[in-house]
Amino acid sequence: MSIIHSIGKNLTANTLTTLFTVPTRNLAKATNILVSNHSTSAKHITVYWYDASANVSIEILYQYNLTSKNFLILDSGFYFMMDEGDELRALSETGSTATIIASFEIEQRSTVQQFN
Repeated sequence: MSIIHSIGKNLTANTLTTLFTVPTRNLAKATNILVSNHSTSAKHITVYWYDASANVSIEILYQYNLTSKNFLILDSGFYFMMDEGDELRALSETGSTATIIASFEIEQRSTVQQFN
């Protein structure tokens, strides 16, 4: 059985922020991500999936430029699977005021598993 979980954060400009860490013995399906620029000018944002088992950050969005007071939603069939210890991270441009919200389907597992 899976549970649905959403989390949101107001980002501190030019600071790498961890939005979510998959708990031990869980698998998370990232189902959608919303990024919003509240700044008075266009600013960019980068969103990463940190794969803990490989110790690598994978760019989902790289310096994606959002105009002032605009947003981007990644959904419509887009998803990726995150293993325990994996993280969703975001970095917004200097001087920006940005928000990120993500939703996950989380499934508990009875044992610790790593997939490489």
